[in-house]
Amino acid sequence: MLYILASLYCVFLVIANITANKIVDILGLKLPAGFLLYALTFLITDVISEVYGKEIAKKIVFLGLTTYPILYVYSYFVISLPGINELAKHVDVVLSTTPCILIASITAFILSQVHDVYTFHKLKKLTNGKHLWLRNNVSTIISQLIDTITFITLGLYALPIVMINRPIIDLSTLPFIIASQYIWKVIVALLDTPFCYLFVNVLKSRFHSSNQIY
Repeated sequence: MLYILASLYCVFLVIANITANKIVDILGLKLPAGFLLYALTFLITDVISEVYGKEIAKKIVFLGLTTYPILYVYSYFVISLPGINELAKHVDVVLSTTPCILIASITAFILSQVHDVYTFHKLKKLTNGKHLWLRNNVSTIISQLIDTITFITLGLYALPIVMINRPIIDLSTLPFIIASQYIWKVIVALLDTPFCYLFVNVLKSRFHSSNQIY
């Protein structure tokens, strides 16, 4: 089961980074299209932390980090290839912003995911292993704030100015998009609490030893 969770974690990260270029409107809130899958990566790390322990969770975070340079390098490779149709131009436009997204994502990823694992286990120790809902929500909500501010500011505004000479979003809309994305991430974090309990209980009840959990 750990391998399935790790695979989903990496897949969600890649899709979230590719789709982050598109800013969508959901109930009046503006946010990158990849917000939902990225928010779910925190659920996965919390489940892994609870069932498999801190060290395994840290290894999964590192595994996810390796997807970033692969996506970065391959995006440049695709852009360098000659296109033979009109669609190729649009693909190149999307991928040309990928380096900005990736650099910002790596920075936000390291800060937020490491914080999430650390805070989760700190709270677990303070509560003597009780109140899963507390550590799941607190660790995720704080980590998501760190991630949102870092990613939106760097990936959609600051780095595009330096690397492609134009921001993806205007400075005037920056605070609104940060607030919009964070609100949705908090909602997802609160809604995923029952699923966190479900996955943790299923894994712990189904397997009786750490050797079997894998």
